Order: sequence, then C-alpha cells, then structure tokens
Amino acid sequence: MKKCLVCNSEIEEDDNFCPKCGHWTTKGYSYLTRIEDKKILNGEVENQRNRLASLFLIMSIFAGLVILMTVYRGKDILKPFVYIKRQINNQQYGYSTTILKTDNQYFNENIFTESEAKEKIISDFSKQKWQCKNQIELSKIEEELQEKYSIFSVDFCDLSQEEAKKIGNVIDEIYHLFPEISGYLTNISMTNALNKTEYVAYFQPIYSFVNSGNRQVNKTQILLNSYYFFNQNILKKGISKDWYVKDATYESLIAHEFGHYITFVSLLKENQIHNIFFETKENQQEIDKIIQKINDQTYAKMIIETSLANYNSLYQESIHIEDFAKSISNYAGKKNINGEVIYDEIIAEAIHDYFLHQNNANKGSLEVVKLINSKLGKQE
Repeated sequence: MKKCLVCNSEIEEDDNFCPKCGHWTTKGYSYLTRIEDKKILNGEVENQRNRLASLFLIMSIFAGLVILMTVYRGKDILKPFVYIKRQINNQQYGYSTTILKTDNQYFNENIFTESEAKEKIISDFSKQKWQCKNQIELSKIEEELQEKYSIFSVDFCDLSQEEAKKIGNVIDEIYHLFPEISGYLTNISMTNALNKTEYVAYFQPIYSFVNSGNRQVNKTQILLNSYYFFNQNILKKGISKDWYVKDATYESLIAHEFGHYITFVSLLKENQIHNIFFETKENQQEIDKIIQKINDQTYAKMIIETSLANYNSLYQESIHIEDFAKSISNYAGKKNINGEVIYDEIIAEAIHDYFLHQNNANKGSLEVVKLINSKLGKQE
C-alpha cells in the first residue's frame, strides 16, 4: 500500500486518484500526459484548466509589475547588467574604460533642418547616458559647459568629479582666451582609443555622423582617452616634461587639442562658413574646400610661415622654420615621414604654450597666437 502525499490516506498501486481527497497519484499523473486517455476526467483533473488560468493570471501580474517598475525606475532596472558589461570591458581592455560609444554612424535618416541635425547629435549621447553612474555634480559641470560655450553635448560619463573640474577649468580658460570660438564644437566626450596610448585627447574637425541622402550631419568633437583620465595610476605618472611645452600636464594637453580646434574655427571664419554640422548641396562644395585645406595643411602652413616672417622682422633674426618650431617645444618640432615639420602641431603647441603662460609664453608662440586672433576677428 502507498499513501497520498496530500492527505496521507492509503491508496492502491493502480489508483489514479486518492479516493479521499481526489489528488492524482504518480500513476495518475503519468496518464495526464496522454491526451488520448479520455477516461481520466474526475477528481482534481477537472480543475486542470483552472490551474492553467491561475498560472496565466500570476504570470500576467508579474509581467505587469515588471512593466510598472521599468516605467517608474526607467532604465535603472537594467543598471546591474550595465555594471557587468563595464566589468567585461575593463577586463578586455585591461584598464578602466568608458561605456560610451563615440563612433556611431547612421544612414538613410530623414534629417531636413539644422535643428533636426542638432537634435540628432545631442540624442546620440543622451540615449547612452542612462548607463553612466548617477553623479549630480558631474552633470552640472557638463551642463554649464554646454550652456556657456554653445557646445551641443559634453559627456564625461563616469569621470571622477575631481578630474572633471580640472578639465572644466581648462575649457573655461581656453574660451576666456579665445571667446570667438564658441558655437562650432558639437561634442566633448570620453572615448576608448583603439590603441590605449594612441592619444591623450584627439580633435576631429569633421566626423561623418549621419548620411541622409543629399544631406549629411557632421560632428566636430574633442575626444578624451579613458586610459589616461579614468585611471589615477596613469595620471599620477605625469607626462614627459621635455616633449611638450614647459609645465604641461595631461589636462593641459586638452588645450593643445583645442589649439587644433581654434585653428579650424579661424579657417571657417576666414571662409565665412557659419557651421559645418549640417551639410547640404548648397554648402557641400565649401566644406569640401575646408577639408582639402586641412588635409594638405595649406592653411596651417600659411599661418606658420607668416608668423615666422613676423618674428624674424620683429626681432631682426633669420631663424629657420625647424628652429622656430623647436623653440616652442620638441613636440612642435617633430616631423612627418617625409621629414617635414607638421604645421598644425606647431600652431597647437603655440596655443598650448599661450594657455599655460599667456604673455610669458615663448616669443614664437605669441606671434602665432597674434595671427590666429586676427583670423578669428579678435579686436585688439
């Protein structure tokens, strides 16, 4: 004899149901899986549909709770998965990295106006920032920079507050020294360089972001490498003091990248181009000319050669361009694979020098800055 597991009554070997409580036995339950067995339709088997209905109701309530939690808490409910993703990325790279993706591109989007183009650029990061840690003070720094300098989107996602303040101070000082550059930069963002030491910061004058038929949306952005700015052990080591201008730091190298941006804005102003983030048939040819001048360095070369001539005239000297560049810094004096000076880098280092030392900067740097300011339309 066996006993019912529900009411403990004795049951026979061949019983499909307990004669007392009606609960199915092991043998009876095995018959339930045989649809063709129509005989077993008594006891609790008749309530099987009710059980399924109850199960469906419970699952519906659970699904409703999940939806309510998602609506109420937003994407916070997914934060544990983001944490896991962040840890996987850090293991993959071997150091702390940003969760932000800065190389998104979109095709066949319907972008018809400048305002739509601007909104698309802003939304690219606003849709990602839920993955960042909730740091109110960091968000305030980002918003202040955006508003003060008409930058579409500033994204320091997960950067320490202390480091964000240092970077914010660099940006404030640059715009104080060169106020005419407001309104052309679309993004400042953390990024993960393909090669961790490839750059500390990087200026992209034109990044093709959206291709919308005859219209294109471009980003003009400064990217900050997470390898340096997310890892205190790297920051504490400092940079080579005999390579960049005197007193350079990792944060001041952002001023060097702004030097490239400032050169770019002066080129746009000289060609009376008000924006390049929304490219259409009407302005495409002008933008192509700008890209060409950037690539072949004709504009940067003109700036440096003119600055050198002014320097030699002012100080009654006749130094060569190589010596002029090296007088600013060793980095300014570096050459490309063809053995030629890199004019863009000389300008950027001159502005870097001016950022750090202003009127006490190298005399060559001051001549470069003087000419750049005239191209920006700065009033003396």
